[in-house]
Amino acid sequence: IMRVGIVEERAAALEAAGVVEAPGIGEWCRAAGLQREPGDARFTRQTEDVYRRGAQHRIPLLVGRNADEGVLYTRPAHVDIVRRLSETAPDLADCYPASDAEQARASARRFVADTRFDYPVWRWALTHPEHGHPTYLYRFDRTPPLPDQLARLPAPDGAPGSGSFHTAELPYMSGNLRMLKWPWTDGDRALSAAMVEAWAAFVSTGEPNTRVGPAWPQFGAAHGCEMRFGDALGPRPVSDAETMRRLDRAARPVR
Repeated sequence: IMRVGIVEERAAALEAAGVVEAPGIGEWCRAAGLQREPGDARFTRQTEDVYRRGAQHRIPLLVGRNADEGVLYTRPAHVDIVRRLSETAPDLADCYPASDAEQARASARRFVADTRFDYPVWRWALTHPEHGHPTYLYRFDRTPPLPDQLARLPAPDGAPGSGSFHTAELPYMSGNLRMLKWPWTDGDRALSAAMVEAWAAFVSTGEPNTRVGPAWPQFGAAHGCEMRFGDALGPRPVSDAETMRRLDRAARPVR
């Protein structure tokens, strides 16, 4: 599990120059021993604006998020942010309750997940079909069986557990469970097989429906279902849709 984050000074310099960099990409490349040319993974516009204007590629979109996206990115300072929401963003306060320390830590993880990952993904998925493009949304909520030496590592916020962390779905989706010497179960392997089938169908046909899996409906304002990949498999209404709508109305940045 890698812990990455964009360097504050570099982010400020890029922002001043009118350039937005994909968060953490530079640090990830360096940690992985990879090289990249200057300008790689940089965007001249916020992706939300690109999608609202319909300037994205006119292709089918499959996009999703994991149940615990914020685990590797939440810091103790985020607890203070959620505790101040009643003053800074009252409409969001009851989405991230913080009546005690444990609740505040859990809300901080959700807040980081929602603002950094879940909301942008939801907004892309909501906007893309408005321009006539097929869109499929998923949510991965399986907790991978980490080996003991990884499971014992504390998260950056000091709280236990990693859940369905950011990138946890990749070994399943790519059919590469065997590449990691983790204690996989038959349930893990069955889930991986279902995801491989869906992703292969999407690559070859533009839609992720297969002959054996449950029907995966297109996502849109009138039919807001996402495909759940976890202990259960199938389409479900977006469970945090109200939080997403409130974030959509909130002033930026939320802090």
